[in-house]
Amino acid sequence: MMRTRPLSRVVVAGVALATAFTLGGCGPDLYDVPLPSKVKGETYSLSADFESALNLPPASPVKLEGRTVGQVTEVTTSDYVAHVSFEVMKDTKIPTGSRVEVRLTAPVGEAFVALIPPAEPTSGVLAAGTKIGLENTNTAPDTTDLLTGVSAAVTGGSYADLKVVVDELATAMDGSSTTVRHLLREVDNLVTSTNRHRDDIDASLDALDRLTAGLADDTELIASSIKKLDPAIRTLQGHEDKAVKLLVALDRIEASSRKNVEGMRGRLRNQLKDTRVLVDAVIAERDQLRPIMTGITAFADALDRATPGDFAMFDLTFNLIPALPAALGNVPIAPDATTLLEGDLAELLTGLQDTVTDIAGDEGLVGQLIGGLAGGGG
Repeated sequence: MMRTRPLSRVVVAGVALATAFTLGGCGPDLYDVPLPSKVKGETYSLSADFESALNLPPASPVKLEGRTVGQVTEVTTSDYVAHVSFEVMKDTKIPTGSRVEVRLTAPVGEAFVALIPPAEPTSGVLAAGTKIGLENTNTAPDTTDLLTGVSAAVTGGSYADLKVVVDELATAMDGSSTTVRHLLREVDNLVTSTNRHRDDIDASLDALDRLTAGLADDTELIASSIKKLDPAIRTLQGHEDKAVKLLVALDRIEASSRKNVEGMRGRLRNQLKDTRVLVDAVIAERDQLRPIMTGITAFADALDRATPGDFAMFDLTFNLIPALPAALGNVPIAPDATTLLEGDLAELLTGLQDTVTDIAGDEGLVGQLIGGLAGGGG
């Protein structure tokens, strides 16, 4: 047989509950109903200060790496700072240096507290009762802030300023489209060329960076050197007039030296040209001079054998080359520089060198003559 609960007990319970909800203003309301806890077991308390808490309600979840590890217990404000207290499960270890942020689960979702560990792992953990300051807290922007920013930009912020710039550009370019296109092409060419040489530019900047770093490292040495140079600079400044006079005198010496060198050059070329006439005459008559030189050498050898004493007295007569006096007579005593400058100095020196080699070399006439006189050649 089915058993039923006594009706009188159910009615009494219903009447008691209705009476509790129909009491006056001092009675309980919906806010007095306790919310279910998001954590179980033992917990420890932490707190954090925020510039804005995004209307964070009590009992909001506290998450670490996406996992709920606690809940908000109280939110208060003072001096424009929100003070948030929250409980964390006892087995949750929060590294020191962690950041705390108030975030939203969605653009219009629920607010929660996110614990963010530091990028570099630390050995310590936050102890119970630790208070995290404003330097380590942050609040994510909510939808209201986003819409407010967009509204300000569209109605009177940066967008309005950009519109003014665009309107002014349109006014300035009116009727000057060809010039503007040319300018844009030139700018494009400049940017393209700069981009092609960006490696060189980077290398130059790196070198400049190394130079500035070296100069920075040697700042004290440079300053000391400048201090040591200061007395010398002041001394030179005191003798500035004398230095100017010295430079003027050196300029006059340079002008005079230049004239002397130019005159010496002309005289040397004239002398070389005259010497060439003589050498040309000697070369032209070398076949006739060879027997004469050979005879002189033989005579010297015979004389040495015939007179073994200290000296001998004799008369020597020989015939000159008929064409040689005439050739020597053609040598001018004082040739002018204009005639000398008309010739090729390099060609003249080359011919003179060849002629001197033919005459004064070991196989030349002078060489044979000296050899004969020294060793009694035939």
